[in-house]
Amino acid sequence: DKSVEFSVSDLHSGHELEDIAHSFSMDLKTNNLELPSLPDSALKLRTLMDEPNVTARDISEALKSDPAIVVKLLKTCNSALYRTANKIDSVQDAVVRLGFDTTRQLVTIFAMKEVFQSKNPFLQKQMSTLWDHSREVAAIAYVLAKITPGKNPEIALLASLIQDIGAIPILQYIERYPQFMKMDYKVEQIIVKLRTKIGPALLKSWGFSDIFIEVAENSENWFFASKEHDSSYTDIAIVAQLHALIGKKSGIKLPPFDTIPAFSKLGKNGLSPEESSQILHESQQQIKDMQALLSPGTPPLLS
Repeated sequence: DKSVEFSVSDLHSGHELEDIAHSFSMDLKTNNLELPSLPDSALKLRTLMDEPNVTARDISEALKSDPAIVVKLLKTCNSALYRTANKIDSVQDAVVRLGFDTTRQLVTIFAMKEVFQSKNPFLQKQMSTLWDHSREVAAIAYVLAKITPGKNPEIALLASLIQDIGAIPILQYIERYPQFMKMDYKVEQIIVKLRTKIGPALLKSWGFSDIFIEVAENSENWFFASKEHDSSYTDIAIVAQLHALIGKKSGIKLPPFDTIPAFSKLGKNGLSPEESSQILHESQQQIKDMQALLSPGTPPLLS
């Protein structure tokens, strides 16, 4: 391992947060930070779908190399969230029913769980907690996008699912400091301090568009004001994040909801915090269904 400025012997100096944050920032700035790769299944599909004459058969053949993704795609296509008259049994039929764009987003969504993995028990616990929170935010964002004109629910789902992706390289970096990992609160502080720097950099390296990068930069910027007159995916992610944090011991201080601009951008004519809460209350089953589809392993066939 290359040397870094932070020394584990100085854990209780009061400067450990600044030291490791500085070390991390320097490695990021000098391109010495090892970033995780986009999972193979998502990378192959995104590359394939950039080809001008790609067909549903081409996509289905490519997906067959990842049976777990195929199972999840079929389960999703036949779930209450997407189901139409007839049950779909082939991946090619699923691609046709869902459409290329939705298939692309869903495959990326299902592949993302691979990134939230570590052989270190402490870090795996942190990543599992992060994934659980991310899929809750994503499921809420999916519902909010469905009631907001011009917004694609699957894009909102993916953008909100990966809005905290910057925490992953930070957790992997912290693995260099075994003693440091005993102090959970320090880990949380470092993630909060640095994730909005590393998240956009990681998504750029993966070839994601500006929509996703903006969400990663601003999903906890409560007073973010989008340039667009209409809603943005960042507005959706902010409101979804807020609803997911209600009642949680997150250590994050939430502002009064009626002071947050994003609410006024959602729905057909803007939503009050009370209206958005009511919509989410009425959509509880849909949110649970989507979270189930994002859970580890094979998702259940929802009724």
